[in-house]
Amino acid sequence: MKYLPVFLFLFPLTLIAQKSKVFKIDSLRTEGVWLGLDKGWKWHAGDNPEWAKADFDDSNWESINPTLDFYKIPQVREAEISWFRFPIEVDSALVNVPLIANLYLNGAAELYFNGKLLQKRGLVSKDPKVEKTLVTSILSPVNLSFSKNKGNIVAIRFSFTRSNFYAQFFTLTKNNPFDLNIRQLAGFPEAQLAYYHKFLMQQIPYFSLFFIFAFIHFSFYYFLPIQKANLLFGFAMLFQSIYFLICYLTGFGLTVSEDSICRFLIQPCTMSVYIFTILAVHSYLKRPFKSVFRLIPILFVLVYALQFIDFKWNYFMMISIFPISIFYYLTVIRESIQEGNNEGKIIYYTGILCLLFTIAYIIPIFLQVLGIHGQWNKWNWFMCLNINFLSFTIGMSLTLARDFAFTNYSLNNKSKEVQQLSTEKHRIASDMHDDIGSDLSALNIKTERIRQKVKAGQQPIAELDNLIDASRAVTKKVREVIWTINARHDSLVSIINYFDVYVEGFFEPTNIVVRTSLPTAIPEVIINGESRKVLLLCFKETLNNVLKHAKASELTIAFTTDNHTLTVYVQDNGVGFDPSVLTASTMNGNGLRNLQERMAGIGGKCTIQTSEKGTVVVLSLPV
Repeated sequence: MKYLPVFLFLFPLTLIAQKSKVFKIDSLRTEGVWLGLDKGWKWHAGDNPEWAKADFDDSNWESINPTLDFYKIPQVREAEISWFRFPIEVDSALVNVPLIANLYLNGAAELYFNGKLLQKRGLVSKDPKVEKTLVTSILSPVNLSFSKNKGNIVAIRFSFTRSNFYAQFFTLTKNNPFDLNIRQLAGFPEAQLAYYHKFLMQQIPYFSLFFIFAFIHFSFYYFLPIQKANLLFGFAMLFQSIYFLICYLTGFGLTVSEDSICRFLIQPCTMSVYIFTILAVHSYLKRPFKSVFRLIPILFVLVYALQFIDFKWNYFMMISIFPISIFYYLTVIRESIQEGNNEGKIIYYTGILCLLFTIAYIIPIFLQVLGIHGQWNKWNWFMCLNINFLSFTIGMSLTLARDFAFTNYSLNNKSKEVQQLSTEKHRIASDMHDDIGSDLSALNIKTERIRQKVKAGQQPIAELDNLIDASRAVTKKVREVIWTINARHDSLVSIINYFDVYVEGFFEPTNIVVRTSLPTAIPEVIINGESRKVLLLCFKETLNNVLKHAKASELTIAFTTDNHTLTVYVQDNGVGFDPSVLTASTMNGNGLRNLQERMAGIGGKCTIQTSEKGTVVVLSLPV
């Protein structure tokens, strides 16, 4: 009996301790009340519709925290179907007030309130072929109202079978069964839903933008395969676009299998973005790989494996690997710049910007891992994420695009030069064969005749004189061919000087008085060998016509270089000719009509005016 007073004193406390905890809601903040944060939940394996009722006695049920990851509450995933119950008491001011509840789910569930079914998410079943499990977010809220302040019960019928391979290995380790939030109806759709929808909709332009970047750089590589940096950076952009597509898909709620596949792919996509970006930087700058580069993919794989043990390793991945990767290729670019290669300056400065905003982006995540839940400005955080994605991407893309344009322009010029050289070789071969070759053959025949006459005891004086004249003619033609192919004579100054000297030598043995006018300033312009050859032939033909047909005593030759055009005026005071000759073709193909055709062939023009007082021939060539 001596223990009776002690027993009577402790008995009321024992009754209080045995009584189920009741969660009381005095008021609702803007962000609402998370019921999952309280440890007042009761759980029982099995299935019984009576367990949804408010007056059911669950005092012998197991206490549980549904916000823990599945691997910490194995009894839930081992049960085929189980029930959760949670008692709620509200302030009288919240009775009959329109509220809203949202179930964040990883599985299949039915939400009951005071015995009444409020919502079905997925399809609860112990048969894996019938069960439909979902991963859902805030996009499916349900209306809720407390008709009384005490005796309210939230019951959740839940199932999550282990039949799905992806769910078993890649989802169960990093998700909890559900979270339940209750908040006021006012302001919820306008505020949080609007923000969430806006966040999801922003994934579409990012996906499109990076996909366009990938297409552009794959196209660059297709047209210019020597630039492998475009191929590597194209893969980086392709994986980045897939990353945003996955973010968009997972935001609207998927089946567990679909969500597991997306989660399984999203980290390799992120890893590939940084790996291919680093490879593109090395390829563009032609830099050797550092030994530390091997640690980056190893660290990626290690962290990727560890996240299946605890999903917080995903945060560690963002905190550690992203800045490490950025810092690595910044070091590579900086070393290249220090060695005098300034091609990477754009990507270096945009890379620094990317690094700074990456650090600003991961600081809130790091603090969350440490358990510090501050009031973060989501838009500032998202802005840092945007600049992180876009800064280096735009810088690298502009750099590669500029390099593609310059390289393509250079290759086109080289291709044109090769083509011009090939054309020049064919022209020289044609000249040597058709013109000089035939003259040399004629010289050989003449030499043979002289040898035969010498053997016969004759003195071939006339034939020797003819041979000497023919040899001089061939020498002159060879010099002209050499002049047309010599790069030292491709300037406009050299051409005008050569023509001036040629005129002086051509009319020296004649009685024709020649007056030559040269421009005071000659621009530094290059003219190719084909144009020089045609212009020289036309000029020679014009002088030959003056000497043979004009019967002139005076000749005026003027060179001008106005309006980016070389113009050669040849005017004589001869007898002129019949203008109808211009429409006729001569026998040897070197007539007046041929002058016009030759000049047109090199983009020039030949105009001829004739009268009884003389003839004017104008040769013009754009330069």
